[in-house]
Amino acid sequence: MLYLHGTAKNLSAHFQRVAWLPSAGINVFALDYRGYGDSDGLPSVAGAELDIDTAMRTLLSRSDVDPERICIFGQSLGGALAIYYVAHSAYRAHIRAVIADSPFADYRLIAQERMDSLAITRPLDWLPALLVDDKYSPSAAVAALSPIPLLLIHGARDAVIGPHHSKLLLQKAEQPKDFRIVPGAGHIEAIDSPLVRQHRTSFLLEHCG
Repeated sequence: MLYLHGTAKNLSAHFQRVAWLPSAGINVFALDYRGYGDSDGLPSVAGAELDIDTAMRTLLSRSDVDPERICIFGQSLGGALAIYYVAHSAYRAHIRAVIADSPFADYRLIAQERMDSLAITRPLDWLPALLVDDKYSPSAAVAALSPIPLLLIHGARDAVIGPHHSKLLLQKAEQPKDFRIVPGAGHIEAIDSPLVRQHRTSFLLEHCG
């Protein structure tokens, strides 16, 4: 499984979210995008997409990786990056499933919502429509994932990226697709639920095992 973390901090702060997977029989390959952790460069969406492509090529070059059993799991920004990447990847034939936890559906929409959440920036909530590049929007790409299975996960109490983002992606996605909303869970906390972990493990083993 290729793991793509969210925008805050770096891999060291997120790895506990997937550290339990090897004991469940799933190997994990994780990376920091450019400008994160010890990776060189400056962060950008376009650069992160290139970094994911490099990670895929690295996996496919390894003799200890079955090229027909690769899944991608992204959280928050990583979920949005994963959906766009798989929809456009030259290597999509090797990808068996995509899991997106707490993803946002649209870069402009999430920027507008963040501005609306603060009184000082609320009068300027029209700016994202002019200034935010929506080229890599997952909502415009998610339908192209099919026939690759998609599992969306979201916490019902996510105050960073509301569950309506996953619901929007679900509406636009083609089959096969599934959605799990977890009562009481905040941002990227749904995966801490034993039931969600069990469901995700079953999902991965069904499609990649």
